[in-house]
Amino acid sequence: MSSDSTRLDCTRQASEVDTVVQPATTLQLSYRSGSTTGSAFCWMTPSCLYFGSLLLGSQRAADTAVYDFGQLNYPFTPALPDPAGTGTVPLGVAFTEFHFLLLYPATLLAVSRLNNKPACRALPPSGWPPQSMRGLVHDALKGTTWVWGAGGLLRVRVVHEDRHAWQLHLEAANFENALSHCSPTDSGARDMILSAQADHEFARGELELAAVQYAKTTRPIEQVALRFHTQRARMPLRTYLLRKLDLVDEGNTSQLTLLCSWLTQIYMCILSESTDDEAIASEFSDFLTHHQRHLDRGSTFRLIAAHGRTKELLHYATLCEDWQRVVTIHMQQHDAAAAIRVLEARVSAVEGTTDWTLVRLLENCSCELMDAAADATFNLWQRVPALSPVRLLPALMRYHEATGSTDGAEHKGIRYLIQLHDAPPVVHDILVLFHAQRSDAATLLNLLSSDRPYGADYALRVCRESCRTEACVLLLQRRGSYQEAVTFALQHNLPQLARQSANLAEHDDELRRQLLLQVLAVDGASLTVHDCMRILADSAAMQRDGSPLLRLEHVLPLLDDFVVVNDLKSLVCESLAAHGASCAELRKVLESGVGRAKVLKGEIRSLRDAALAHASDAGICAACNTRVDDASIVFPCTHSWHAHCLQQSANREELQCPLCSDEVVEGIDEPFVAAGEVF
Repeated sequence: MSSDSTRLDCTRQASEVDTVVQPATTLQLSYRSGSTTGSAFCWMTPSCLYFGSLLLGSQRAADTAVYDFGQLNYPFTPALPDPAGTGTVPLGVAFTEFHFLLLYPATLLAVSRLNNKPACRALPPSGWPPQSMRGLVHDALKGTTWVWGAGGLLRVRVVHEDRHAWQLHLEAANFENALSHCSPTDSGARDMILSAQADHEFARGELELAAVQYAKTTRPIEQVALRFHTQRARMPLRTYLLRKLDLVDEGNTSQLTLLCSWLTQIYMCILSESTDDEAIASEFSDFLTHHQRHLDRGSTFRLIAAHGRTKELLHYATLCEDWQRVVTIHMQQHDAAAAIRVLEARVSAVEGTTDWTLVRLLENCSCELMDAAADATFNLWQRVPALSPVRLLPALMRYHEATGSTDGAEHKGIRYLIQLHDAPPVVHDILVLFHAQRSDAATLLNLLSSDRPYGADYALRVCRESCRTEACVLLLQRRGSYQEAVTFALQHNLPQLARQSANLAEHDDELRRQLLLQVLAVDGASLTVHDCMRILADSAAMQRDGSPLLRLEHVLPLLDDFVVVNDLKSLVCESLAAHGASCAELRKVLESGVGRAKVLKGEIRSLRDAALAHASDAGICAACNTRVDDASIVFPCTHSWHAHCLQQSANREELQCPLCSDEVVEGIDEPFVAAGEVF
């Protein structure tokens, strides 16, 4: 006998068996392996079949030992060959783990213990007398079942009775037993059981349990998520997606990114709606820690920021090592100390190497840090030598403007810039600006006198705006504007600086004299004779050859209108003597020039006579190519001309050869035929 679920085989064991009358009521027990105490019973009565489980040995006197009690009315099925024989009391009964075995004269019927429905039937072997089966017995110790009758003794073998037991358990909503009796390799059956269990829990309102079971199925994620979404059940949906996330293969990056982004959105919604969100926030932080590599950074940052979750945003930015965003968030929260701690930790982590990302980060956020924590910012700059000073100038300017002109306070910007000798010129310009507005005169002059490559025009402008007169004079001296330096110094009542500037014009005596006289005109409005003598002596000492730069006539206009003549006698005499010596020297030079002029005039006259000399054998005339005679003219260039040919070719008064005169040499580049002439 066989069916889809269970097969019963009746095998002949003996040829002759005495007839035994089966009692109208029978009690069968089953035993657990290795136990002699019954664990289940089956009681056949004339009206029905009673069955149940036994719990013996732990009851009190009034307690029952029977549980899971039930009854089975004897079945009637058209599939049996003798319908009239069914629906009545069977001849015998036995039971296995999943079936009741009911013996009738012509057949052995197996009824499922799970749904109380007939499962299969078994017929006696061929040659067995019809309607001749008489009894059924089960050997509980050996686990064998026997049938006897007129044809002999038969052994009943139950084969694969648990093959579809999971389906019966599933129909009875006994999901755990269904899974336990389902083959581990039958993925389709197990998925069906899990789906049914999840639907059952969902219908009962146990959404968390349903989420756990749905995650074990292959049902489409969108379908399950939609069911939870319609119920506005975010927590069960979170549970479901987390379970599904754990089952996704690492190589399926798109699915991982989708689930992680979805979960991030769900967490944000839960945190926004929850009042006590510490546990969820901690769970979300752990989620970001373990799955941040699967999230798209830009989308995740925008999503978290849209919900205003600063703590989670900081945590995710730290996981991504987006230090720019971390520092920015701290600054937006007015927590400069936290931003400084982050940067100090990064600087310590890469100390001894150059991390250009950190360098750019410090350069970009220095302005905000300078406003909040100037001292800590300067300390960070000192620890990162790769910083570009040019990129730090905006922060330095903000610090300079914030500190104002506090007297006695150390300017940390000056202390930082003073050590940058190889920086671009604009950095040195800012250093000059800071010194001009904050430092004393000696420090500023020391800086301007150094070899730093600052812009002279810019330095002059800022020194003028800061009313640094001495610095302005020094800058004018360094660029050679002595006239302007003297004028500027005199305008600000600094005659010593003016005189110093005038004396620097060493290579131009005339300019130097004018500048000194300009200084004397302003500083010495009423000179005495002794002052005049001292000035003349000093001017003579200034010259390398000892000659006086200033003479009496230069300083006479500066003397007082009422001067005793006797006091000027010596000065006048010395001046006249100097003029006399100068005139004598000029006379000698003039006489020497006159003598040299006479010599040149004689040489010119001799050359002119030689040019007009007549030669008897002078050669060929340069004009007519005929032999010249005694009346010919020979020039110093050896060209010979007939007198009449020369008159036709050139002006006799010029006394120059027409072939090599100055006019011919100057017009050598001109064409022989002028434009418009006919050759």
